[in-house]
Amino acid sequence: MTSVDQRQGLRPLVSSTVAFALALMVMITLHELAHAVAALALGLSPVLGPFSVDTGGVTAAQNATTAAAGPLFSLVSGLILLALPRFGTPFVRVFVLWFGLVSFQEFSGYLITGLFVPDGDVGTVLSATGAPFWVGVLAFVVGVLGTAWAGRAATARLLALVDPASVVGDQLRRLGLFAWLLGSALALVLSAAQFGSGGNGLFEMLGTVTVGLFLCFVRVFMRRLDVPGEALRFGWPWVGIGFLLVVAVLRQILLAGGLAL
Repeated sequence: MTSVDQRQGLRPLVSSTVAFALALMVMITLHELAHAVAALALGLSPVLGPFSVDTGGVTAAQNATTAAAGPLFSLVSGLILLALPRFGTPFVRVFVLWFGLVSFQEFSGYLITGLFVPDGDVGTVLSATGAPFWVGVLAFVVGVLGTAWAGRAATARLLALVDPASVVGDQLRRLGLFAWLLGSALALVLSAAQFGSGGNGLFEMLGTVTVGLFLCFVRVFMRRLDVPGEALRFGWPWVGIGFLLVVAVLRQILLAGGLAL
């Protein structure tokens, strides 16, 4: 492989990685803000953190409402972003794609964990409402199906970004699987001092990594979908890197110590 080929292969990976990390950190911030806004609407005094919110709820209804607000916001925002027409530079396109998919997966992921993690958003809703066991099982099934759907959507969108004249599988791994793993690792590094302690912190870190779990389905769908590629030419994502650093710094300054609203 020539140096030109190596750069052309590296640029999509770097662009998609930065876009994934940026989309992930913005999504998490907005998800937590949705919890806080719901708490404010109920007359509570929430404290917004980087990965959690102390809503100040005291009743089961308040806890269920504020807990449900985050996943529902992520679901709606994710579907809206995925429904947008494709526009902008290659970096903008992968950013919008990741933003929509990780938002949708945030909802699906909480449905999956609700049966097993009582302190998670859906787990809190199930506990606060006294939902029977079968409701948790149904939520789990819907979450798994949602993850599979996100994987199919990701495959179709990524196939449209690759050059059909080159090895499609290699391009999909760079744009998808590797970008997820490297992007989530980058988000972890940029948020290293912001996770909670004990089990909550571990759950937050696992959630940050597993939000791209839908990409495990790309291999399943890549040969079943006939989507023509556009052979987009990626550049170095300098602007995206700048935005990523700004978001990371603002989260550290404003949220690391808890922002009372």
